[in-house]
Amino acid sequence: GLVSLKYMMKGGQAMVEAIVAFAIVMVAIVGLVDLSKRSVTSSGISQRESRATSYLNQGMAWVRGQRDTLGWSGFSALAGQIYCLEVDDLALANWSTVVTDIANCPALGQTEYTRAVTLTVATVTPAGGGAVTDVVTAEMEVRWREGERLVRRRLATNLLPY
Repeated sequence: GLVSLKYMMKGGQAMVEAIVAFAIVMVAIVGLVDLSKRSVTSSGISQRESRATSYLNQGMAWVRGQRDTLGWSGFSALAGQIYCLEVDDLALANWSTVVTDIANCPALGQTEYTRAVTLTVATVTPAGGGAVTDVVTAEMEVRWREGERLVRRRLATNLLPY
């Protein structure tokens, strides 16, 4: 009697220890799965950020080239508008898609991104004197969605006549 009760108690204790060990292992597995999921999500976000930066830089290079192609008077005359740059191949881009808000721009090629540039012009006098000149500020913006969140990246530069 007493010996078998002692073995039953040890068997019950072993069962409790096994259940606790199983619970600890399950918590660890759930934690690792969550960490893995976050890592994949973070990697995807980083890739989209990198692509957005590339679209910003390509767009700004195109705008600088347009200043040279159109000449200063033609280029600065474009100021005061928001222009969509919806083509992935900027060799095909033009100034024809004008919007009141970048939210109205079509997607950039077959991507999830939208890209637009806003041009503004200001007349400045250099510090210490000198000739008054116009400066065109080009603000490029790329947008996309991360789930429900709208993500925006911007790049701005001041352009002067040559």
